[in-house]
Order: sequence, then C-alpha cells, then structure tokens
Amino acid sequence: MAHYWPSTQKNYMIKQIETMNIQRIIPILFAFFLSNLGFTQSVEWIAKTKYDAISPFHEGVAAVSVSGKWGYINQQGKEIVKPEYEKVYDFNEGMGVISTSDSQLKAIVNSGGIIPVSFGLKVDPRFAQFSDGLLLVTDGKKWGYLNKSGGLQIKCDYSVAYPFSEGLAAI
Repeated sequence: MAHYWPSTQKNYMIKQIETMNIQRIIPILFAFFLSNLGFTQSVEWIAKTKYDAISPFHEGVAAVSVSGKWGYINQQGKEIVKPEYEKVYDFNEGMGVISTSDSQLKAIVNSGGIIPVSFGLKVDPRFAQFSDGLLLVTDGKKWGYLNKSGGLQIKCDYSVAYPFSEGLAAI
C-alpha cells in the first residue's frame, strides 16, 4: 500500500531540503553510505570534516578547500599543504601543482613538501600535471618544461607544445 503525504507537508519537506546547506549534507550522506559498507573509520573522518570541498584522491592525495582557498591532504586526513592557495591541481607522478587564479605557477608539491617556483611561468590548466617527469609551462610567449625539482628542464623556446607521453612531446 502506498503512502501519500498531504501536499502541505510535502511542500514543507521540499522547502526544508532546499534551504539546507547541501555542502554540509553530502559528507553526512556519504558517511552513512560508507558505514553501511563497514568503513567506520572513514565515516568518522568524513563526518567531522572541516573542509568545504574535497576532490577525489589521486595517488593518495586529495585537493581540499576552505573558504575558497585550496591545499592538499593525504588519505589519513593529514594536511600536506594548508589550504591557502588560489588553485591546486590533482597529483600525478607523485607531484602536485599550485597556481594563482590566472594560472601563474607558484609552486610544485611532492611528498616532501612545497617547492617554490619563481621563474614567472604559467601553466595551462588543461595540462597542469606532470607527465613523464615534466610539467608543460609557458613564459607567456613560448613553451617549455619544468622538472620535478622545480628547475627549467627544457627552456621556453617553442611556439606550440604539448605534454610528454612515453618519452615524446609534440612541439
């Protein structure tokens, strides 16, 4: 037998759901889902989260946001980089990339911490990940490649360039 709610009660429920802060509800619903699968430790961490947003984990690291600023955490919830940057990109090859909102490269990140980059380079948001150990960067006119130590491996001498793949890059 079906149960029908009176329309006034139904409208009240819909209005209550619409006014709730969805960003706060999603971690709780996710925690409930995980608890039904037996992941109680993850549930406790997710339910008590202090982040406004958490990206999916890549290589054991996730980007997190607090008040519009971004950083990184590991799978245990420990902050690798405090959320104080405008943009961060997913980890790839053990490295993360930090930039400003206009794609100005600020730093790269590895398991040891932050490596500042001060060449005045920018990243293309479509390719802001390391590939074959190199990160595609631009000086605003030409393209080159940064290595995992933060040094310019290949100078910005190319009008067009794409990320490396299997030891090769289109230039």
